[in-house]
Amino acid sequence: MNYTIPTFYDSMISKLITYGRNRDDAINRMKRALSEYIILGVKTTIPFHKAILRNPNFISGDLNTHFIDTYKKGIESEMNNVIAEDLEKVNKLKSTFMPGKKIAAISAAVGSYQNQVMSHRAKK
Repeated sequence: MNYTIPTFYDSMISKLITYGRNRDDAINRMKRALSEYIILGVKTTIPFHKAILRNPNFISGDLNTHFIDTYKKGIESEMNNVIAEDLEKVNKLKSTFMPGKKIAAISAAVGSYQNQVMSHRAKK
């Protein structure tokens, strides 16, 4: 645990690609996929990507090459929210279930369900 992957290899650890009928569909699929994505032992950029997917300007497609710099403070703040939410979910599951594989499976199911509920609410 807590291994640091050398910069020559970190981009090759994993790739996640989603698609959809339209931008909103693809974004919702990516949110769901990231909520189910579990990588243990190393830090990932998953919280960063989750934060980006919550940004209203990203969702609306208002993008340019300065997007990250322009919204850096909001993205960092949202990233902290994502990390806290994910940690809260993990701690709740740890207190209820052991071994780790069950926690991962249940965490993925809970995240998936929450994303579906939020997506359904957004459509109303």
